[in-house]
Amino acid sequence: MPFFQIGHIFKKYLEKKFTNTIMLIIIIVCFLGQMLISIINKGSLTYGVYNLGDITRKNICLIYLTTIFGIAFWTIISRVLFSVLGRSRLINYTGKHTYAIMLNHLGALFLIQGVIALLSRADIAFKTFDLNGYKSWVYYMYVPYYQIRLLYVIGSIAIVLLGCYSFDKVTCKIKKLVGR
Repeated sequence: MPFFQIGHIFKKYLEKKFTNTIMLIIIIVCFLGQMLISIINKGSLTYGVYNLGDITRKNICLIYLTTIFGIAFWTIISRVLFSVLGRSRLINYTGKHTYAIMLNHLGALFLIQGVIALLSRADIAFKTFDLNGYKSWVYYMYVPYYQIRLLYVIGSIAIVLLGCYSFDKVTCKIKKLVGR
């Protein structure tokens, strides 16, 4: 909820004042923030808040810092991408379905993992897939090399967008049949 409120405050009061100079300042602040997070978290910029197992003052600060700097960073990136990509249909479609992506991307990720598990079990591909790890840990990911994580992200977003596209088409057909 605090981050929702920060986003609301940003949208209502600060977004109008966003200029190139302010964006440069925010980039510098984000860079300094990432350095601060790295120092607090002993060299790592990765921090998972999904289980909140070890709550300390440092962790609570880290949660707020990573979220605030992450939101500022992606706000700037989205502005830069918009100026470069303009009115791309794919980008606009993705932007209109961000809620569906955030809501369903983990399910799509599980779907991808399930397909990989089936293919590995059938000895078709993915010979090094750890079936016991997959069965025993909900967040198991088959990562033979680090770059494959990007493919998981792109694949899960693509699956969700394909589902949204299908849903939009079916909804449009039903509305035409009903006469709205």
